[in-house]
Formats: sequence, structure tokens, C-alpha cells
Amino acid sequence: MGIYRKVLIEPFIKIKEQYKKYKTTARMCENNHAHYHSEKFCKECGKEVKEVEVEKEQLIWPDELIGSENFWHQTSNEFMYLFSNCYDIGFSKPDENEMKILSNDEIKSCIEVFKEKHKIDIELLEKKLKIKIEVEFGVMYHAS
Repeated sequence: MGIYRKVLIEPFIKIKEQYKKYKTTARMCENNHAHYHSEKFCKECGKEVKEVEVEKEQLIWPDELIGSENFWHQTSNEFMYLFSNCYDIGFSKPDENEMKILSNDEIKSCIEVFKEKHKIDIELLEKKLKIKIEVEFGVMYHAS
């Protein structure tokens, strides 16, 4: 098993990470020390461990947010970066091991192609998040 690495040079949407709250149960003492095993008393304070209802947050994925699988995402520093699942990115790809210099016009073209392909998705995001969506262009190093 190895590491898969790639460099992305393409348009994307940057939004703040979105979370949804949900309730679940957890084993805790009255001093809020969490317990994941079957102890009856807390090792830290000696209080009784009980099942209690707690509220947690879970990251909302793009397909949950807008009902579309047209993006894949990457998260970093409280932001979610949405990349297109469409492969026509607006400029010709270089051959293997060939250098490609992108002009400002090609970058603008990529952004416009992205906006057109994801027009409905962008409108849904703007409506759901109540913000103006800006499409940016950049480089991301991705390893998994």
C-alpha cells in the first residue's frame, strides 16, 4: 500500500465548513468525563458513569448540502474546497512530461467553463448558505 499523490490546477469553490447538529448518547460522569468502556465509576473523579444524551456536530458533505454529486471536496483550516467531478476543465491538457504555461485567458476560460457546468449547483449553494459564491483558480497538492 502506498501514497497516492496528485497536483490539481483548476477552478474551485471555497466555502466555510458546514455542520449539522445531532443528538446521541454517551457514557459520562456528572463531571463530563467520557467513558468508552463498561466502568461503573469514573477513574478520574470517582463519580458514577451514566448514559446521557449529548449534542454533537457532523460535517455536511456537498451532496447533502445541495443534493448533487457534481463536486468532490477537500477540507482544510475550517474551509471546504469544492472541485468539479466534470473532467472538461477549459484548457487543453499537456502531453505527459510536457510543460504547459497557462495564460490569463486560459485561466479565465477555465473559471467560466466551471461556472457554466455548475450554474445550478452554485445557485443552490448561494440560496442554501445565503452568500455570494466566487469561483477561484488555484493549485492544490492532494495526497491520500
